[in-house]
Amino acid sequence: MAEFHGGKGSNQAVAAARAGGRVALIAAIGDDAAGKAARALWAAEGIEAGAVQTAGAPTGAATILLDAAGENQIIIIPGANAGLNHPRRQCGVEPAAWLFAACGCCRCSRAA
Repeated sequence: MAEFHGGKGSNQAVAAARAGGRVALIAAIGDDAAGKAARALWAAEGIEAGAVQTAGAPTGAATILLDAAGENQIIIIPGANAGLNHPRRQCGVEPAAWLFAACGCCRCSRAA
């Protein structure tokens, strides 16, 4: 088994930053090793992560299972990101409204 950084939004943010874009990310992560590793990755890639909230839940994860034919099944555990825009939590889009006022392009994603 191998473990990698990931998540649709994080992967897209890293790709856009590596392509020369000025990138900011809105997400929620846990106060755990995976969350700290994600923040370190984003800092190293030059991604603005000031709108990433630390939530009271673990950082989300996914497990990808491959069969002998190469077909996959993905198990998604949304973790902290499941709380984005939850009415009783202080994380998500509203506290990051300043980002939308300054951006020229917005890319949104959400794992099902």
